[in-house]
Amino acid sequence: MIKHFIFDLDGTLVDSEPLFSKVWHQLGARYNRMYTPEIKASIMANKAIVAVERILEAWGLDLSPQTILSDIDSMYSELIAKDITLLPGVSTLFSRLDRLQIPKSLSTSSQRKWVDTIFNKLKLHGSFQHVITADDVREGKPHPEAFRKVIDLTGHEPEECVAVEDTPFGITSAKGAGAITIAIPGAFMPDADYSQADFILTSLQDITDEFIERLHEKKPKKTE
Repeated sequence: MIKHFIFDLDGTLVDSEPLFSKVWHQLGARYNRMYTPEIKASIMANKAIVAVERILEAWGLDLSPQTILSDIDSMYSELIAKDITLLPGVSTLFSRLDRLQIPKSLSTSSQRKWVDTIFNKLKLHGSFQHVITADDVREGKPHPEAFRKVIDLTGHEPEECVAVEDTPFGITSAKGAGAITIAIPGAFMPDADYSQADFILTSLQDITDEFIERLHEKKPKKTE
């Protein structure tokens, strides 16, 4: 029996990836470096400071990660405050879950201040029972800590929770926490392997009443 839905934020509920990429392209141009698809794939679902460290290493730049993160924070915060949008199907799915009395929570690798900015822009405050951000965990995804913390807060068994994610790293995190997983692959990772997910859907719009009914009979896929 499904008792809780846990959502990732970036790329799952909000269209933030193009904005984050814009920031990195601008920063790369400042140092005559390229933000390539390979670099982008390597940092998906990571905590911001880890992403910065990996990119500086890939770019061969001996710069302070904290200084670069401060630049990223300023640039990204300005963009999301103006341009962040919900992805298709979010409002309908949230209304559906509310009607079915299935609570929602959030597990994101974003910093709390970015989450608050997005919530303010899109009026998402009050939408989630629990919110776990990068500020609340020691280990970022694919480590299971972020999902495990949410599940513990719900008081439900892991197999009674459904996690919705857009990256393989997020799916690995949710699987490690024992949740049933739904992958909605991001357009920026067309060749990624989502095979460990329990379900692979095209969009949130595929999570219909009939699909949720199927979830009530589902057990999480075991991984090796």
